[in-house]
Amino acid sequence: MIAPGLTGVRLPKIGSAEEVRAVAGALDELERSAGMVPGTVLLYLSIETAAAALAAAELAGAPRVARLVFGATDFLADIASPGATDGPASALARGMLVLASRAAGIGAPVDCVHTALDDQEGLLRSARSARELGYFGKSVIHPRQIPAVHEVFTPSAAELSEARRVLAHVEAHGDGASALDGQMIDAAVVARARRLLAISEASRG
Repeated sequence: MIAPGLTGVRLPKIGSAEEVRAVAGALDELERSAGMVPGTVLLYLSIETAAAALAAAELAGAPRVARLVFGATDFLADIASPGATDGPASALARGMLVLASRAAGIGAPVDCVHTALDDQEGLLRSARSARELGYFGKSVIHPRQIPAVHEVFTPSAAELSEARRVLAHVEAHGDGASALDGQMIDAAVVARARRLLAISEASRG
């Protein structure tokens, strides 16, 4: 149901940008009927097949798309792999979602669920792997998984302290490449510092 207050919808098993455009068009009409501004409801696309993974760049650029979401269990079934959801069989597809999202200028993707509810260490390991790949977060299938995912994807106190130190250094020495305690500080390092602080600020809001 489309109603004021709804900001996003996850679309499962998306296969083409044409499907996304059809949903986006339908949402235009539904939002108008509900007295909402067209474009309010954003789309989160579940990438669950080899075809969808190969079309990730086109899907990421489709109307209303906020983020791509990796659906590893269905993806592995589609390619007939008995591997783990965060194992080698899914590595290429997971990386493609990160690249496609960045190239399209949308938010970083969301990783798949960890289906073993009692495997806390496995959940943490999988979440850390996703964060290193460039993922924004991880889907969950039970509320008790939320704290572990937040722990991994929320910048640590040490990361935030270092980010503030980098930005203070840049403010004092200018935007050009320089060194801080023997480490080069360039535009990429500064961008990462700003991104970490922005994520921290958003998580508090």
